[in-house]
Amino acid sequence: MRRLLIAIVLLAGGALLGTPDKVWADTQPPPTDCEKGCDSTLPIDTCPGGCAPGGGSGGGEIRIPGNEGGETNPGDGGGSSSSQQCGIIEKSYTFTGREIDGETFCYQWSSAVDSCTGKELYGGITNITPGECQGTSSTYNQKPVCDRISYTNGRLTCDSTCFDIELHASVAFPGNCIDLRPYPVSLVNWPSAARYSCASSATGTDFRPYVNFGGGTSVDSPKPGDWRNVRFSLTLYPFGIAYAWLPHVPVLTLPLVNDTAPPVLFKFPYSSHPAAGGGPLAGTIQGFDEAPSDMPVFVGQAAAAYGLRWSLTYEEYQEVWERTCVRGPKDYDRYGRPVYECKTNSNLRYNNGHYEDHLVFSGWVGKSLGGELPAASINAPAALKADLNGDGIPDAIWNRNFIIRRMNDINRIDDPVWRRQWAFGGTIYWGVREGQAQIGWPGSP
Repeated sequence: MRRLLIAIVLLAGGALLGTPDKVWADTQPPPTDCEKGCDSTLPIDTCPGGCAPGGGSGGGEIRIPGNEGGETNPGDGGGSSSSQQCGIIEKSYTFTGREIDGETFCYQWSSAVDSCTGKELYGGITNITPGECQGTSSTYNQKPVCDRISYTNGRLTCDSTCFDIELHASVAFPGNCIDLRPYPVSLVNWPSAARYSCASSATGTDFRPYVNFGGGTSVDSPKPGDWRNVRFSLTLYPFGIAYAWLPHVPVLTLPLVNDTAPPVLFKFPYSSHPAAGGGPLAGTIQGFDEAPSDMPVFVGQAAAAYGLRWSLTYEEYQEVWERTCVRGPKDYDRYGRPVYECKTNSNLRYNNGHYEDHLVFSGWVGKSLGGELPAASINAPAALKADLNGDGIPDAIWNRNFIIRRMNDINRIDDPVWRRQWAFGGTIYWGVREGQAQIGWPGSP
């Protein structure tokens, strides 16, 4: 491979051997950044009903990021999506519990349910109220998790009032690796290679040490219903698939593998001559110093499919009371006679005691809930939306945060002679030279 690069550099001063017989212009390179109003703040519609998942899986077309309505490249995709934003269905019930000598106790039960999957996120008895029940009642409330999602300066932000508190979680796009060879310059019809070899997740969290929901004054003097250690998080995570769009090359589907796995092989059928779509000169690209400065280069793009999750963890202050019958009168009437209201033993024929309420539990109880924010619900710029199965509904979010790592001719990135990295975001600059007077050159007579 080193001899190959030396041969390419030696050819740098020579003229190109003419232009290709046919110029392919049907696949334009996608934009390399968010150029047209990508920073935006857009409302999210409230989930109106059951949010039945739509979409499906199967083959289709992988649309070039940021080129909606334009050219497509054939590819394979899969997965499912929903056309609505899922939300939290909050339910609570008040119902009659134990009865002791005619006195009833009111139990309160609450739960939260994911409106898309129907999965209960948490549930159980949260309080026992002494005294008379005011009849059986229930409440039902459904809210979207995010009131809006904004994309600014490479970060996604979810603004939420779903939990009756303003929360703002923000997360930046994490890094990925794409390994290439021979890079930064290849040859026409030479076996070139690409590999998606590392991906990471990223989480941003909004934190509240104490929320006065129940009427307490501080975390040290709480009331039932107060929250503490509230963490609302937004996580970007990889789907495990990336795509590369390069001029005159069918779209490359790159599964996430380790950095020793075999790469995906392909060939450039044309040199990066301007007539074949070659773009800027290598010398105008900062950090692209190994390619001849007067060499036009192809401009391609890589993007990885990512998903978005939310989570909420907190501790809620709870009290559980129990009423028991204690020996002795409750009071005395105006004549000084003792007044009893209950029996300390059910076998007694007369009342001999009074009710006392006892606190049987008080403390902070941990709770957590969370779920997926379907890509279709994120009203972000079109350049961020990934329709992986070609059904017209976004399945994922495009992440263009890539580092290019050079492989040697046996696909290693740790070779001290060839090891190098480039950072152009999701853009792939690649020079392609035609071979001249090469023995055994691919495609030569």
